[in-house]
Amino acid sequence: MTRTHMNDEKLCRRCNEAWPVDFFRPDKRRPGYMISWCRACEADQKREYRARSVGAAGVGRYAGNP
Repeated sequence: MTRTHMNDEKLCRRCNEAWPVDFFRPDKRRPGYMISWCRACEADQKREYRARSVGAAGVGRYAGNP
């Protein structure tokens, strides 16, 4: 059975839960050809980053637009 088989599971390095491999985004530059965080953890991290960097400072791409 290969790593990309639909019944295989992979451990998310952020939440430490086992998920089916289709819950992980592919990345051919990484070992195993998958991102180590599940899609939910990736989305949470991106939301947190945007809140810290763009939302909290009040600056962003369209900050000066009326």
